[in-house]
Amino acid sequence: MAKAGGGEKRIFVSDIHMGDARSIKPPNGLKPYSWLLPDRAKMFGDFLGIQLKDPDVKEVIILGDLFDDWVCPAQLDPMPEKAGISKYHEIAEAPQNVEAINNLKAIADSDQKDLVYVPGNHDMLITKEIITNIIPGIKYMGTGVGQGVYTVDGISGEHGNMYTLFNAPDPYSNQGYILPLGYFITRVVTEREAMTGEHLEYLEALRVAIGQILGKSDFAKMVFATIVKGAGMSNSSEIIMGGINNYSDPLIPPYVEKIFGDLYDTWDKNMPDNVKASVAVADDTGHLFPAAFSQYLNKDGKSDIVIFGHTHIYELYGTLIDWDKDDGQNKRSDFNLSSKQIYANSGTWVNDKKRCTFVETQIDENAEKHFVRVKQYKENGGIKTLKEKNKRL
Repeated sequence: MAKAGGGEKRIFVSDIHMGDARSIKPPNGLKPYSWLLPDRAKMFGDFLGIQLKDPDVKEVIILGDLFDDWVCPAQLDPMPEKAGISKYHEIAEAPQNVEAINNLKAIADSDQKDLVYVPGNHDMLITKEIITNIIPGIKYMGTGVGQGVYTVDGISGEHGNMYTLFNAPDPYSNQGYILPLGYFITRVVTEREAMTGEHLEYLEALRVAIGQILGKSDFAKMVFATIVKGAGMSNSSEIIMGGINNYSDPLIPPYVEKIFGDLYDTWDKNMPDNVKASVAVADDTGHLFPAAFSQYLNKDGKSDIVIFGHTHIYELYGTLIDWDKDDGQNKRSDFNLSSKQIYANSGTWVNDKKRCTFVETQIDENAEKHFVRVKQYKENGGIKTLKEKNKRL
């Protein structure tokens, strides 16, 4: 637990997507399908080591998808082979992830820092008991399956999947289950990659399918069918479930289509306090600023700084420039203009993206400003600032 008066910086990172050992060396002649290969896993471990040693870092906040139990070919059992161990324990024990896990444990155990965990969609089945068993001392901020928000000093941070049609926890489409349609899309896309060795970025596949089908009837059903066809699977292809989320039997695409066929039409009824269905579709195409604005920035007193992950696209926007008033006339206070509100996305660490990015926030009492920066961790161990905004305290 961090002591009072610690460092001034907070580090927000998301979408690491650690896989198990099998995802690097799969059976049945399949190609590696992990989104986080050993080179990136090592970079993440090295990055955490730097944050552990930096006296100015007060907290490291994981905004979801640290672990990944979605990325598994349809033909493989997604559950661990070891009896009595969770999938997340198996991922944590994978050789490529050991250094990162050890440094996460060291941060959580530090007297000068806190380690905070907010679940995402690819790790939505994780529980407080599981994560604290893997990383003792970590602060679990989950508020429900696949849900959680970190709030402090005018900042609200969460994964962002709650505002997307295909990736929000879905207890409505199939009573007694929670995995959304995005889980099954991921299994199908991963099947193609494991068979061919050609990576098809999940969100890109979803964007393409949405663009082709948008506005047609049975929207969600047709999106899934389009992705199944693009992956070279048929209506008789099986998606092995192995007990995950209590799905014990293999599922075939038509059954999945039947489960989620009304997803778009029922979203507004099932999610009355969420974004509208049309916005949830747009959010799934890769940009969450509309959700950040409607759920946080447009609500007085809720948050002035919002940080999401999920999209794998780093972003930083400042809105509504502050003005000083002088004798009734508006004028700019200085050339380093402050924003009234700020939205940032922490990006990702997956191999498909060129940059390993994160968000850093810093309160500077002397300057009377709260800084928000998007930064990149480079292969040589250097850190580069890509974008910076600030707001007045």
